[in-house]
Amino acid sequence: MFVEILLLSRIAVSAFGNDAQSLLEIMNEAANDSSDNSRLKERFLTPYVLNVFERMDNLDSGNNAQLSGKVRILIPEEDDNQRDNGDEKTLTFNLSEVLHVNTTAAHLVISNHLPRTTVQIHYRNIRIEADYTSLGLVADVTEFIGGTSETIILKVFIQNLRNVQIDPVLAVFENFSPSQVSNLEMSRKTQKRRKRSEKQGSPIEEYSRTLNSTFDPNICGLKSWIVEFKVLGWNNWLWAPKSYEANICYGICPTPFGNDYYNASQHAIIKNYFHIATGFNHTSIPRACCTPIEYDRITIIYLSKDRVMVVKSLPMVRATKCGCR
Repeated sequence: MFVEILLLSRIAVSAFGNDAQSLLEIMNEAANDSSDNSRLKERFLTPYVLNVFERMDNLDSGNNAQLSGKVRILIPEEDDNQRDNGDEKTLTFNLSEVLHVNTTAAHLVISNHLPRTTVQIHYRNIRIEADYTSLGLVADVTEFIGGTSETIILKVFIQNLRNVQIDPVLAVFENFSPSQVSNLEMSRKTQKRRKRSEKQGSPIEEYSRTLNSTFDPNICGLKSWIVEFKVLGWNNWLWAPKSYEANICYGICPTPFGNDYYNASQHAIIKNYFHIATGFNHTSIPRACCTPIEYDRITIIYLSKDRVMVVKSLPMVRATKCGCR
């Protein structure tokens, strides 16, 4: 079986801007329409992609709220010029939305488990080495993506396998270190997934340990709040996760704070003593209120308007600690 994979690229003229993409920017970029994306979802969510998603969600970046990397997943486009002559096909990837100047790595992934000796990948006359993993065949094509040529042709030869479905995807990694890319592609069979509760404890457990054992549920503290994206009407473009623990901060901030201080800021302490000193007569000065003071990120998978799937961490969406401010 002989497959030609044609990649069309357009060189970006501007560098990547702010790393911290906001939720509103993602919503503007996403395919937030009434289209039925179920077939696209089935095609995109290969074992390789799901593994990258899970690995990113558990990637230790040193500061979980500021992980700025993004993985764009591309599948071949439908093309009127696509050839299908028995064992020979031509597939087209459109890379016009990929910002090459910040590309850490670009990997061609064939999820079908093929015998090691039956597959060869070539760029022009250069043979590209591929790694055989539990998630499929992975070939590094980074050096062939960022050039000035508008077209790149990769030839995949699969020996003695007719009519096999190879389901290729192109994974483009942006703003990751090489070691992080290797970590993201590590198979779950190679390294078992560490649950978030094992890594840092649940948010409620973490916060409760900062207070006395006689924790009053009516006093400022972290409460569990599960958000389902289907309720928001986002499930058509936000494919994973289906829900997450956002948490809320709820309860009163005591006056005075006492020995616990409830993670109060200096400003909140001044307000507290001001109200005590003035007999609570200054209603124009709000009392200290319970609010999140620390957050964690989550990893999401969403579909863009250009029908490119994106795996990305969204910072500051999970409240993990509360305080009086």
